[in-house]
Amino acid sequence: MRVVRRFLHSSLRILVLALIASAPCASPGQDLAPRTVFLIGDSTVKNDTPGQLGWGSRLASHFDDSKVRVENRARGGRSSRTYLREGLWDEVLAKVQPGDFVIMQFGHNDNGPLDEGKARASLKGNGDDTREVTLKETGAMEKVHSYGRYLRRYISDAKAKGATPVVCSLVPRNIWDGGKVVRASESYCRWAREAAEQAGAFFIDLNESAARKYEALGQEKVQTLFTSADHTHTSPAGAALNAKCVAEGIRSLQGCALAESLRPPSKLVVLTFDDASVSHATHVAPLLKNYGFGATFFVCEFPPDFDDNSKYMKWEQIAELNRMGFEIGSHTRSHKHVDKMKSDEMQAELEYIEKKCAEHDIPRPVTFAYPAYVSTPESAQLLAQRGYILARAGGGRPFDPKADNSWQVPSYSTSGSDEKAAERVLAALRK
Repeated sequence: MRVVRRFLHSSLRILVLALIASAPCASPGQDLAPRTVFLIGDSTVKNDTPGQLGWGSRLASHFDDSKVRVENRARGGRSSRTYLREGLWDEVLAKVQPGDFVIMQFGHNDNGPLDEGKARASLKGNGDDTREVTLKETGAMEKVHSYGRYLRRYISDAKAKGATPVVCSLVPRNIWDGGKVVRASESYCRWAREAAEQAGAFFIDLNESAARKYEALGQEKVQTLFTSADHTHTSPAGAALNAKCVAEGIRSLQGCALAESLRPPSKLVVLTFDDASVSHATHVAPLLKNYGFGATFFVCEFPPDFDDNSKYMKWEQIAELNRMGFEIGSHTRSHKHVDKMKSDEMQAELEYIEKKCAEHDIPRPVTFAYPAYVSTPESAQLLAQRGYILARAGGGRPFDPKADNSWQVPSYSTSGSDEKAAERVLAALRK
């Protein structure tokens, strides 16, 4: 109560988003036999080395085990190529039944020589090119395909058995550059996304989502998520964090039946602040930091007097919020309502905020707030196409994962400093 009142008495606008998931009920006569979620990949998914653990070993805790069971068939040291060559995929495929799910993550071992040593490299990219090689260890001939082509093979085989395939980009290594986690955005992540799109699979950008969580924790804390002197293999704590990223990714997949089998999350309240008010930098962020709260700040260059530094933050101040660990989201450049903009105009406004973020070393926004809560199906589609994973609308109610999509998330809002404003916040929290 004291914290809420301090927010309100500072005349700060608090927008409360209650994300409350509820488990769907089975219909009479519905088949209640649990489906299987097969995991295939490398040691970052399954690891038997003492002190190390892959995220696949922690994923089952996120599911209702009466609906699905997780079978972790990943194998350390394997690549997209060798998992197929060694017959590991054939063993999994023989067990796959209609209605099952296959989650795949490869890439960490897809570099190196094509024909000697472990000979596990795939060709770079997502093309259909091949290369004939002779394995020096055995003398056997092998036709090597691209990384993306191997993923497309797993996808098509799974779909042929009536299963739902989900592709994850490879989880990031503990490698940093200039305070940021090094990503594989233009290589294995892009090829995995392209392969999933071409073959009709769901895609989770685990590389990006985990990297964001690492950066929020900071490099020193992230070191505890990995084993000593190892930038690839996670500790049990690191496995748990990455498994949470996978579960969150599954929950955001529109139309994926697997999301219905996730356990309902604890009631979650997300604080969001709009319009780049200067008080966000001078009062809100320090107060949140003091009490250990996170928040998202949706920024715009609010017309007509964004240059008035007594009212609105400078971009340097917005960058400081990011360095403090808060998320920066987009609110369009001019705060113009999306129903008043054509697609190309909205795209230009999004690109402007994205460019300003890049100039100030702020991660590219992946969340969006509709000005005045006005949304349209066209704007939601554009956001999804541009890689935004959440968009906040209005509605004054909790999020319902069975009815709402990720690009029209309902929210509660309030402003002012009187008792009625305080009661609106408390009423939302009671939901």
